[in-house]
Amino acid sequence: TSSPKTTEPKLRMAGEEGMPSKGYITRITNDDREEEMDDNLQLVGSFIGNLKNMALDMGDTITNQSKQIDAISKKAESGSERVEAANKRTNILLRK
Repeated sequence: TSSPKTTEPKLRMAGEEGMPSKGYITRITNDDREEEMDDNLQLVGSFIGNLKNMALDMGDTITNQSKQIDAISKKAESGSERVEAANKRTNILLRK
């Protein structure tokens, strides 16, 4: 049997995914408030990108664990069938 492969969560900044570094809002007054809003939206976009990557990693982990559970279930079913067959043989031998 092989040991399960695990991977650590990936931390990726939203900038790697083509998110704009500026220009989230259309400038009208071109003042500090618009600059602050743009910076805050950039931060929110980065957080959302990181949350997306965490969700994708969790999905991969769940998929891998689901495969492991399926494999364990098959082995348990096979073992249960073998025990049942052995019990039948034992009962036949005890009746003799």
